[in-house]
Amino acid sequence: MYRALTLKAMRKSIDLEDECSLSKLARETSVDLRESEGKLKVLLDGEDVAGLIRTPELTNNVRFIARVPGVRSEMVRLQRSIGEKSGAVLEGRDIGTVVFSESRS
Repeated sequence: MYRALTLKAMRKSIDLEDECSLSKLARETSVDLRESEGKLKVLLDGEDVAGLIRTPELTNNVRFIARVPGVRSEMVRLQRSIGEKSGAVLEGRDIGTVVFSESRS
């Protein structure tokens, strides 16, 4: 999800140091994860970008997006929404400690 948002920021030539613009972009962006024919689709505003989010340039820039508090809070909201509606298996650094912390026993 962070990679998809990074792709959108790069496409829009948003300054990756501009936390305000990145937070606004996160609020205005739809990111969804769907399984289709055994493959994961990463939908960025309805476009499947799964094949576009693993480039070296994007990988080098995702850290700028992931460190922005406004982006992180929006991604947590989206991750919770996906988990609640689909029962998805999600992985990531904060999935058990932040995103679904209430589900730990």
